[in-house]
Amino acid sequence: LRAGQGFVAYERPSPAAGFTFCAQSGAASATMGQTLNAEGAIEFRAAAPQVCRLRLLRDGKAVAQAHGQRLTLVTDRPGVYRVEAHRRHAFRWRGWIWSNPIYVS
Repeated sequence: LRAGQGFVAYERPSPAAGFTFCAQSGAASATMGQTLNAEGAIEFRAAAPQVCRLRLLRDGKAVAQAHGQRLTLVTDRPGVYRVEAHRRHAFRWRGWIWSNPIYVS
């Protein structure tokens, strides 16, 4: 936790165990709380244990979204990336998972 390699979850809608968020660029890779020194294209991958709405944010602004259990984005832009997941619970969409960021330079 001290290294930021984690996420926060509101588990009332369902357990969040198994959530992952990582990035890869060339031979370099990073997960939550780490810095990735990009070598060209950067591939981000997020996976949730249940169907949900996934949003990938760069510097606080949404850059990709998916409905399901997986989200992938390939880009070449540096920034601070994080994921949010939302699930339907008690008749409305609610925040479920909030990842720590991956820093891309």
